[in-house]
Amino acid sequence: MRETGPVTANRGGPTGDPDGDLPGNKNPTAGKPSTPFSAMLTFHVNEPAHLDAFIALNEAWITEYFELEEGDRRLAADPGAIARSGGVVISAIEDGEVVGVGAVVPLEDGVCDFIRFAVDPSRRSQGIGRQIINLAIEHARAMGGKQLTLYTNTKLEAAQSLYKSLGFVVTHRGPHHEYRRPDLVMSLDL
Repeated sequence: MRETGPVTANRGGPTGDPDGDLPGNKNPTAGKPSTPFSAMLTFHVNEPAHLDAFIALNEAWITEYFELEEGDRRLAADPGAIARSGGVVISAIEDGEVVGVGAVVPLEDGVCDFIRFAVDPSRRSQGIGRQIINLAIEHARAMGGKQLTLYTNTKLEAAQSLYKSLGFVVTHRGPHHEYRRPDLVMSLDL
């Protein structure tokens, strides 16, 4: 797999304002030296050293709500298959640790799937997931995608809210053909 090089982003203060000085900012650290919350994130694509964390983060969230299935075990045995099929594995790195992941896989007819999205539980609600999805959207477009789809479950309300805030809409309700856990398909026209 190849690495396209890291992309850096500053999450900024609690309002997302990197400097903490936007009008109306209630950040008590505004104008003060940077806090641990404003640590730099780097994003990597298809980095072999991050594949174990890609699997671990995904297995952690899956087993938090559901059970691992045969397709999960197949991917865990060969996560590099995503890149070999023309897809990308995105990893968010903070302080040398993988704190979030997601992947984009090209399908047919201009459709790409956004799969295996996970953020470390201690790093959720900090904008990392939103940045991963935005990068996934960029990669899907670069692959010639006209639509990005994802599979989720009605139990995962926070995830659905995030997807909707980025423009995804529910396009199908009901069981998935391979996995038991998804019961919603959401799509974004690119």
